[in-house]
Amino acid sequence: MKELIDKYFIENYTKLVSLADAKINMMNKQIEAASVVSSAYIYIVSKSDNLTQKEIAPLAIGFICMEISLYNTKTNRKEQVRGSEIDFIDEPFNQESDLILNLDIEGFVNTLDRLDTILWDVYYVRGIQTKRDIAEHFNIDPSSALIYINRVKEKYREYVKS
Repeated sequence: MKELIDKYFIENYTKLVSLADAKINMMNKQIEAASVVSSAYIYIVSKSDNLTQKEIAPLAIGFICMEISLYNTKTNRKEQVRGSEIDFIDEPFNQESDLILNLDIEGFVNTLDRLDTILWDVYYVRGIQTKRDIAEHFNIDPSSALIYINRVKEKYREYVKS
């Protein structure tokens, strides 16, 4: 059956893309037509066990129209994620600023008492950051661990502000 599906999509690809493009323009969506056709192909191949040759074309066209018309479909979600702007910090690695950050953290650690220093070491240096993991590490109640974590974070915020 997969061979028949492949043959249909190869022979009718331009027609399916133009159909999808027309429907996209009619619905005023920001989706790639080829992406919708690809999704239709994947869907039909996944259902190939229960299909006959006569059902391939109507199912492909119906899937394309449905995928474009509805808002919460895989293709719409994928295109929304792809279309959203992502801001990257495009700075070269700056060893000096990294050194200043490390010095700043060392200065913060010097202001902590012994208990908070131990917690900061586990939280920041070792990377154990959830309240359950901290509670397990120190063999304490998770609510107490959360209180300690929040206390150290608050001290860090105050240190950064000053």
